[in-house]
Amino acid sequence: MRKNVSKDKPKGKDFGKLKKMRKSKRIEETKKFNTATENKRQNSEARKERREKKAVEEKALNVKIVGFRKGMLLVDVEGEIEKRAFIFSRKKVRKDNLSRKIGDFEIKLYGTNVKIETLDGYEEIREQLIWEFEEIL
Repeated sequence: MRKNVSKDKPKGKDFGKLKKMRKSKRIEETKKFNTATENKRQNSEARKERREKKAVEEKALNVKIVGFRKGMLLVDVEGEIEKRAFIFSRKKVRKDNLSRKIGDFEIKLYGTNVKIETLDGYEEIREQLIWEFEEIL
């Protein structure tokens, strides 16, 4: 008789079934661990994107609309007056819905498109923009 043979460990087919169960449990645990780490990675990337977007939005809040000249919007960006072109769909904007859609016009600031209604000085220049765009459209 052998020395190190366990009396309570199953033998033969029963041992094979036990091994398969242990292996399936181990695989299931690694899957759970992998999905958890993947979710953590995705969440951290989403948090990073939200942080960057919020930083750009905060910078854009400091931008002030100065005026409008020759189809370009004059904005005060960090003490310098710059001209920015409008970004909007000419198919969606018509004379009859211009007063509703004027706030959705965008300009490029800090590498992203920012709606002009979020900028300082929009309320003062809104009527002038509507009048100017009625002539253009």
